[in-house]
Amino acid sequence: MALFGKNKNTDEEELDRSDAFDIEEEEEEDVTAEPENDAPAEDANAQFQKECENISRCFRVLLPQQLYAGFYYAELQEDGYIDDFCCYAADGKFMDRQDIPKLCGLALPDMVAREEKLEQAFFKLRKSAQAASGKVCNALSLTMMHDGQVKVDLVSGELKEGEEEKRYNAWRERVDAADPKKAGSGLNPVKIEQLRERTKETNMKLGTEFFSMLPDVDFTKAYLYAENGENGVFFYQRFITSDGEMIDGDEVFERYGMDMNKAVDDRIKVVKIIMELIGIFKESGERPFTSITLSVTGKGEFQCDLGFGPTDEAGEDARIEAWKQSHT
Repeated sequence: MALFGKNKNTDEEELDRSDAFDIEEEEEEDVTAEPENDAPAEDANAQFQKECENISRCFRVLLPQQLYAGFYYAELQEDGYIDDFCCYAADGKFMDRQDIPKLCGLALPDMVAREEKLEQAFFKLRKSAQAASGKVCNALSLTMMHDGQVKVDLVSGELKEGEEEKRYNAWRERVDAADPKKAGSGLNPVKIEQLRERTKETNMKLGTEFFSMLPDVDFTKAYLYAENGENGVFFYQRFITSDGEMIDGDEVFERYGMDMNKAVDDRIKVVKIIMELIGIFKESGERPFTSITLSVTGKGEFQCDLGFGPTDEAGEDARIEAWKQSHT
């Protein structure tokens, strides 16, 4: 059973003697291993850090430019080097190894060449890790986030034979747990407070503009859902009357004889303010939200809820239905 995307016998010594290599469109430093003759510990640690950076670069060029998170796992089994990788694009779409070349417009020969450089980087990192720690590394996992942060986890010692599937499944569980559909903003409380302060004025402007586009009648609650997806900003509107009737979409304007041209202009103003909010997130170096739900009560109580899930066109109908069910 093939647990990973690639499995081939590899001559480790041959790889260890390989010269430094270049990555397309990037200038690469010389990563040839330093001599092992009684090198000081700080030199070994520096070389290890260098190889961590090198394998990160080799992995990054395999992934789409608009990235949420990428994942790589490799180990040395009895039959040789085996690896697998996958990612979530910025819109939340999951890409398995075989999907990436087609979805990213990467020719298969280019993909294979980059995979080979990643394999070489694994053996160089393995060698430098042993020199720095004195322990043999036979497996590693690498997680790369949208903001450039990289986490490298090494597994030292012998890998138990017969537990290959268990190790691989544990890695895939971590990948599944990182699904942006299950994740929030990823911000810590301090950053949340900082963003809240920076967006305070814009949120007030957004609430005022949203309230002004509603009909001048008594009502229970009004919602506007918007997402910044593959085809631009998509939005959906719901108005709940004072007697509990739900009116969806543009029907609310028709029901109360509102000027459609003005209604469209008002909605465009709201969308522009939403884009301002997205801009603040980007300026702060944070992953911007992908969806937003505005709500206001008949008493003028305004609330703004942000979402960080996928916004692919294929799942649009399902997301709207789920949103309708939870906003009544």
